[in-house]
Amino acid sequence: MYIKIFNKHIFSSKIIFVKKIQIDLHHFDDLIDFMKTVRSFDSDINIIKGSIVYDAKSILAVISLSRTENLFVEIITYNTSEELRFCEEMKRFRKE
Repeated sequence: MYIKIFNKHIFSSKIIFVKKIQIDLHHFDDLIDFMKTVRSFDSDINIIKGSIVYDAKSILAVISLSRTENLFVEIITYNTSEELRFCEEMKRFRKE
């Protein structure tokens, strides 16, 4: 059974938190900092461009998309504290 409720998914009696944030990675320093940040999470983190989803922990994916407009990053986790930390950490990369 799978139900989507706003940004939370319920699957097999567990709540999966999905948080999606628009980001900007135009500067090389931001790119390096972003890679260090996402690799510090145990959860899956994706970069989304249009309808295509990439692994945000993949250096090749991040480098190839770094100068692209309209990038989003999302975390998929069961851990509420990790979701909150993700939101806080991604503030540095938010598109203004």
